[in-house]
Amino acid sequence: MADFGKCNSLRYLRTSSITNSRNHLSRNKKAVIIMVSHYVVGCSPKNRGECNQYLYYVQSTSMMDFMGFGSYFVLRTKYKYETVWTWLQKLRRAMVRPGRDMLSGVVEVDETFIGGIEAGSGRQGRGATTKTLVVVATECIGKQIGRVRFRCIDAASAENLIPFIQDNVSQGSTIVTDGWKGYKLLPLKKEGEEGGYIHEVKTVSGSGHQAHELLPHVHMVDSLVKRWLMGTHQGKVSPKHLPYYLDEYAFRFNRKLSTYRGKLFYRLVQQAVVSEPLCYNDIVGKQLDRKG
Repeated sequence: MADFGKCNSLRYLRTSSITNSRNHLSRNKKAVIIMVSHYVVGCSPKNRGECNQYLYYVQSTSMMDFMGFGSYFVLRTKYKYETVWTWLQKLRRAMVRPGRDMLSGVVEVDETFIGGIEAGSGRQGRGATTKTLVVVATECIGKQIGRVRFRCIDAASAENLIPFIQDNVSQGSTIVTDGWKGYKLLPLKKEGEEGGYIHEVKTVSGSGHQAHELLPHVHMVDSLVKRWLMGTHQGKVSPKHLPYYLDEYAFRFNRKLSTYRGKLFYRLVQQAVVSEPLCYNDIVGKQLDRKG
């Protein structure tokens, strides 16, 4: 566990060094340990001297509080909102571990739209144009929900849906979907051969059941993630950054039953210190005008 009495590395986490330079996570390991252990594990600093100058918001007991109420944190500290937001984006990008285990067993897959209400008389449902389309995969462990995966896609086509399944679900698993045509090209498992999936189709039309009754696990995850975005982030997540908020939700959800909270902290720090360098301008896509 980090020693909160030794916070000298936090001096390097000012706005100028984070937003305008390559002062990234792997070059501030102690600072990352201090920040993440405080907001994920909910520890209180042993020394309230220099720590309070930078981590004044000690009432927070989880990373959700910190991420969800960043504006309050800014009001209580000398940090700019831009600085806090940048660090949170850095941490979100560290929440996906390269080579992570794939989903397996019985997996429900469906698409959902995240965004505001579709207004007017234009196309609705899968044809909507003003929302972000997200494909979701959910492990089914009896009536319980296992791990989840998300991906933002531009259309509910086989070109987007099939690669998502292949990238996130291990071969030989059972894929449960509705009757949407985008899943028809899913490679099927053949007897005596390796690879492929067992595809179970539950057609909503004519079944006498609603979609959430036929695919209860994935629809529950859809509802939970939308409630989280609306409640914690007031729904103010731009489509550009939505994939990283979904990564954060998956990171939390997949560790909801973790016996040891310290392991969650350890994993995030482990992934943070090996993350690629990113500064504010990289995250927002700005190009700096350099003279000479």
